[in-house]
Amino acid sequence: MFRLSLLCLILAMSTAVQAASVVWSATINGLDSSSGADLAAGSLVRVGTFDITDAEILANAFNIPFLDAHFTQFGSAVIGDGGRPAGHFSTISNNNSATATALTGSQIYVWAFASGTVATATEHGVFYMPKATDADWQFPVNLGGFTILGLDDLTDAASSTTLRAEARVVIGSFGPGTSDSTGKPNFTLLAVPEPTSATLLMAAAGLVGFVRRRS
Repeated sequence: MFRLSLLCLILAMSTAVQAASVVWSATINGLDSSSGADLAAGSLVRVGTFDITDAEILANAFNIPFLDAHFTQFGSAVIGDGGRPAGHFSTISNNNSATATALTGSQIYVWAFASGTVATATEHGVFYMPKATDADWQFPVNLGGFTILGLDDLTDAASSTTLRAEARVVIGSFGPGTSDSTGKPNFTLLAVPEPTSATLLMAAAGLVGFVRRRS
């Protein structure tokens, strides 16, 4: 009944705004920070697509600006949207721009951050269900198309405690933390090392090598 009511609402909204609509959420399986705590209210979650492979995304997991340059955003949400508790959200993103038209049929990715902005994020996670497995995970046509998806799609329907074989956790992990509100496993973000520390170590190693060559 809830899904039917939601469907009616989406049809009414997409017709009214003549846009592509994505109804997306994390209602049962939520999002955790790398510490295992439910992601704080106001943390950013984006829906869009990447123009690079999963292998390239993973290889650049510590380079958020690089990934951002290869990501096209359809819409965004924050933890707490839809009146949800910490770690969870539910929202409808409408987009009738040229971007929405260009994204039609593309794979949908959910990109979550332990911060309110991409620029200040020190933790993030990338998750999706392949559109070949679940057609809801592809962007709908512009001017009236819609789809409904959620992170819950990545887990088994019976208990929401097991990651489905087809699910893709590109950056981050499934568990081990659980939601304070549902008791189900959450999707956990990956902490990004401080760039200053890594840069200093590399510089020090390079200096030592230079001194040795000179001597």
